[in-house]
Amino acid sequence: MKRKSQRGQAILEAALLAGVMFLVAMLGLTAVPLHRAHTAAVSAAYACTQFVTQYPNKPDEAARMGAAEAQRTLRGRWSALRGASFRLSAFPPQKAGEAGSCSVTYSVTLLFDPLGIGQHTRTLTLTGRSERWKAEW
Repeated sequence: MKRKSQRGQAILEAALLAGVMFLVAMLGLTAVPLHRAHTAAVSAAYACTQFVTQYPNKPDEAARMGAAEAQRTLRGRWSALRGASFRLSAFPPQKAGEAGSCSVTYSVTLLFDPLGIGQHTRTLTLTGRSERWKAEW
């Protein structure tokens, strides 16, 4: 038979465990949109960079096509992106053999925000270079 003090200790331990489990669950739910937004931004920057580097002799067309491909990527079926916003910048190479890049800035409103951060914003930049011999085909 348990003593009265042992029952109180068990209730206190259960309450502490429930609080910790709730905190872990809320942090996990907060991490999902951050991860999904990061994955979408990386995919969009990669798609943009692929197009930007394929047209080194036509930088304006390369920037337009790269940005369009990144937008198509972001409009895909990405789950858990409610409240996320994306901004894209394309920097095409000016001649064959130079590097081109694309930057995607994303911002996500945090679901559970115990530290008062509010929004998580990050910029990703991917750089690519087409091979000179391939660019001159």
